[in-house]
Amino acid sequence: MEYTREEKYWIWLYSIDGVGVKNFGKLLAHYGSASSVYDNAKNEELNNVVGQSLASKIKENANVRYAQSRISELDKKGITAICQINEYYPNLLSKIYDPPVMIFATGILEVLKNDNTIAMVGTRKCTDYGKRSALTLSKELSDAGIIVVSGMANGIDSFAHRGCLDGKSPTIAVLGCGVDIIYPSSNNLLYKRIKENGVIISEYWPGVKPSQTTFPARNRIISGISKGVVVIEAPQKSGALITVDFALDQGRDVFATPGSIASLASSGTNKLIQEGAKLVLTADDILSEYGIVQDKKKDNKRSIEIDTQNLSEEEINILQALGTAEFSYSELFEAVSEISQINAGTFGAGLTMLELQGIIIQLPGNIYTLNVK
Repeated sequence: MEYTREEKYWIWLYSIDGVGVKNFGKLLAHYGSASSVYDNAKNEELNNVVGQSLASKIKENANVRYAQSRISELDKKGITAICQINEYYPNLLSKIYDPPVMIFATGILEVLKNDNTIAMVGTRKCTDYGKRSALTLSKELSDAGIIVVSGMANGIDSFAHRGCLDGKSPTIAVLGCGVDIIYPSSNNLLYKRIKENGVIISEYWPGVKPSQTTFPARNRIISGISKGVVVIEAPQKSGALITVDFALDQGRDVFATPGSIASLASSGTNKLIQEGAKLVLTADDILSEYGIVQDKKKDNKRSIEIDTQNLSEEEINILQALGTAEFSYSELFEAVSEISQINAGTFGAGLTMLELQGIIIQLPGNIYTLNVK
């Protein structure tokens, strides 16, 4: 992407270690623009604005070669820096109390212009009920034109993204590390799917590794970029509830799916409902809040009814991982491995049985998909 002159200075300034959101705001308030900071970087006045230590770093890096090297670094990795003054900076995110100075993105940037966004979060240690709920609700929302936002973590996050990708809309993943880092590494396949069919964003410079401090900070972006937050399954001390706190502070809607009173994994969501979160049983419970009516017409190209009574657990897991997408043999095996402990032999046998029954078909190029009739 071509950056304006001022955007280039934003990237230069934000890339300097120690600047961060607060100091960036101080500098912009004092000098009026990032380019003016660059022009005045060697003046002693800068010490009074951000302190001598940071002023020295800014002065040291106030040269064209350094600035261009940071932009080139982004270009080589296929990453775009989206400043607050850029057209792709999400509208909803720009209105929160402490929006990121910029976000780094890889994927389809146009997705960020769409405000029809709902966040879906939950525990990493989700139950089968939680997995099914996330997959079903996110696909229904996606089919209704809603972009599902989540954090690409294991558990509910991953199933929320996958359900959305199985529907008609793209998805947004917000990372607690640089967008060039696949975390967790087991989500390598999911990362690729999101990048190809949605967008991956982060406020952290490429190469920044995840830490205990980066994840809570990224949660404010998950809620900030969304109209509402749906909590699928979460115990009372789940990190997903941090996102709810941010959502409430930002004036976002909060939804939650109920669970068994005996389930620890649902103790947090049940309490949210008790405290006033809207109970969600179907996607319509969310869509109705925004005046959206689902088109109940069946999409024959994307739906199929399968009788699972005579299928093995392994075969059901393969179908669950496949959804309505298309996967190569190795990609599908990796996707199934995310949700169950399965070896290559059992996977191959299950895949063969599903083919023999006509439930899935093999396309040219060793690609597998549902046999939609």
